[in-house]
Amino acid sequence: MRARRAPRLDGKYARIFRAVLSDPSVTDAQIIEEEAFKPGDKSTRTGRPLALQFMATLRALGGRLPPTSASWSPATARSPLDSTDGQILRAVLLEPEAGPDRIIELSTEPYKPRTRGGAQTISNMARTFIAVVEKMGGQLPDRRFIDAPGQIHMFLETSEVFESDIITDERTNIIAQIVERRGQAQFRTSLLNAYNHRCAMSGCKVEEVLEAAHIVPYRGPQTNVESNGILLRADLHTLFDLGLITFPIRLEQVGLR
Repeated sequence: MRARRAPRLDGKYARIFRAVLSDPSVTDAQIIEEEAFKPGDKSTRTGRPLALQFMATLRALGGRLPPTSASWSPATARSPLDSTDGQILRAVLLEPEAGPDRIIELSTEPYKPRTRGGAQTISNMARTFIAVVEKMGGQLPDRRFIDAPGQIHMFLETSEVFESDIITDERTNIIAQIVERRGQAQFRTSLLNAYNHRCAMSGCKVEEVLEAAHIVPYRGPQTNVESNGILLRADLHTLFDLGLITFPIRLEQVGLR
């Protein structure tokens, strides 16, 4: 299969997405004026709402918006995945090279695209949005947690399922974006017991250097769930948080980027 061409970052919709990511409160008229579109241009009527939908979906799946829109919050409490556009962005994040038929297959009812043309058009816009987000310093979600929204696949047998898509961000941002880890001691104790007081990667048994690492990043006490944690030696915890080491879902082997 021939490789898909990279999205253009100077196209009309890329410019609309960049404008909304720079200022989520921007209006259609302001975009038309600032981007020097022709008077009466209707692209923003589609592009601006689509950008906001994509922004909400990206955040719901665990991604990070660029610094210019990091503090933005959707105006509605409705799940971003309860929409066709949200499902298409999720599909593209999961399989970037997916064609329209595969996009439809990856989407869930009742929000599947109804036509191949629609799936093709919106998926192309989704790829443009993703490229703009990365260019502006945003971060895409980990694909491990996109394949089944609402359920994290873990090696632990547990009756308590951690649902990442219903978690609201309750982090308290301090200087340098330091996060206050409330309830961390109890979370660590739970993981110490679950892992028999050994680092899941190295097998280290020195309890003083073992830390409770979050799989889905910390977003408040509700993320301190045993099924969302891995017990790691302190240095490995840091590498894991930086994305320099990754674990397959069942921790059968470790991969270095």
